[in-house]
Amino acid sequence: MQKDELLIDEHDYCFAVTYTREDLKQRLIEEAESVSVEEVCMISFLPMEGNGALIKLLDDAFAPRAAGTPPSRHVDAVAALTFVPANEIATRTRKSS
Repeated sequence: MQKDELLIDEHDYCFAVTYTREDLKQRLIEEAESVSVEEVCMISFLPMEGNGALIKLLDDAFAPRAAGTPPSRHVDAVAALTFVPANEIATRTRKSS
């Protein structure tokens, strides 16, 4: 007789959202696979339809990565999230007055 039960298997997964050009995807896959501790590296890509300002920002950010340019310099840093009091949010943006 089969017993149904709910089992919880805790994992410490991290989801990173990033943007890349089509011609850089294979390099990104190879890098992810080289550092993944999973049996199967779980990297995936989604098509994106951004507004004009976002597309321009991304195009400008990737422009220096044309063929023949040296690779970007890596920085020893960790992204960190923190809670910000609602009344401070307006003073933490680029367009804050």
